[in-house]
Amino acid sequence: MKKLVSVCAAAVWLQVIAGAVPAAESECDFSRDAQFVQRYREAAVAIAKKKMAQCEAYRTSHLDALPKGIKPRLATGGNFSGYFLWDSAFCVLWARHTSKEEGFPVEETLDNFYILQKKSPDGFICREYSAKGNPFWSPDHPISFAPPILSWAEIELFRAGRTDKSRIERVYPCLVRHHAACRKRFRRADGLYFGDALGSGMDDLPRWPHGMTNDERINSGGIPFTREVQGIDNKGYYARTVKSGRVSFYCWNRQAGWIDMTSQMALDAKCLAEMAGALGKDDEAAAWRNEYTEIKDAVNRLCWDDELGFYCDVLNDGTTIKRRHAGAFWAMLAGLATPERATRMRDAMMDEKLFFRAVPFPALPFSDPDYRPAKGYWCGRTWPPTNYVAIRALLAYGFKDDAEKAARRWYNACVRIWLDEGTCRENINPETGAGCSGRDFCGWSALAPIAIPAEFGWLQEAAE
Repeated sequence: MKKLVSVCAAAVWLQVIAGAVPAAESECDFSRDAQFVQRYREAAVAIAKKKMAQCEAYRTSHLDALPKGIKPRLATGGNFSGYFLWDSAFCVLWARHTSKEEGFPVEETLDNFYILQKKSPDGFICREYSAKGNPFWSPDHPISFAPPILSWAEIELFRAGRTDKSRIERVYPCLVRHHAACRKRFRRADGLYFGDALGSGMDDLPRWPHGMTNDERINSGGIPFTREVQGIDNKGYYARTVKSGRVSFYCWNRQAGWIDMTSQMALDAKCLAEMAGALGKDDEAAAWRNEYTEIKDAVNRLCWDDELGFYCDVLNDGTTIKRRHAGAFWAMLAGLATPERATRMRDAMMDEKLFFRAVPFPALPFSDPDYRPAKGYWCGRTWPPTNYVAIRALLAYGFKDDAEKAARRWYNACVRIWLDEGTCRENINPETGAGCSGRDFCGWSALAPIAIPAEFGWLQEAAE
């Protein structure tokens, strides 16, 4: 990682925020300087507003071509003018910590998915829509199955007092229909769920047993990726995928129960139970709690690998796939882990030979044979959404000191990218701290400068 020396660091500080930086990188815990934390937050807000303005300019200049009633939205990164489900949900999770005066379309971002849902006969919400509101993928292939976390975003807004019961009453039926559609399509007989590499959001994360060949993945019983899987606005993707050799990713799906998608469906049921309870729908709340308990039992019966001390994906024959990855953090976030297993998960997460690298919580641990953070996308880089999930997972089981230690390490890595480049990045190399992929990714990268300080109270801390 590039070392910050006193002269250049102070120069950057003076240029960017008119302040001062500690002399050496080892001393630079920017998270303990409340004034700095506020300035970095303001910079992230400014970047997010710029990206949002680009999206809004597109929306207002193409109203005739867009779905009726489509609303302004938070930018999910880059210059993409369409709609990504899980990206948008994570944008809402940081934007709920902004004020009404800052002008972010928090609720509107989620409303767009309920508007687009009307195109689906059974209420399924696709992982990705074009700017024109057309789904990119067939709902019958798991490439369309995004982490079902709109309910998590909604309940976090409600808990924070950002929304009220009237909104819960309006969105609850939409979320119920989506959950039922996901359950119908992607639930396995053993109670687990299957997914897809691209659908899960962790695009090139290897989910299969290490050493399995492309042909073995293609011929092992998955739902094949075909031209028909593409949505009407995504012609040509199949041909490009075949040419690039990535088609095998999209044939590995129902061969295993996926720990992340299963845990996310449990979290969805848990959030829907809370919504039903708030609406006085006691019978529905009880039914959601029963579904949550059924998933929890299945995860603990099938997905725990005692040798690894980690929740894993599970093959059809009931054996775990012996690979740790960031998808398992969702099991703790959803409250599925037993206390003893949560402790072992915590040990792996905080192990510097596994996940607690210079920038913590890469999608694959350092020990994985496919770990390649310099050139891999999800094959080892540190990502804001899964980092946020990891930190919230630790907090869910009372590991506050570990959660804050990880949060500060991640936050400081993001700060250094900002001081170096004046931007935020889509993901980070956990070994070098170098920012990777898209610039100005606010976007979910605003989780570090906005959500983390708000949730740990750093803005209120005195400078040390």
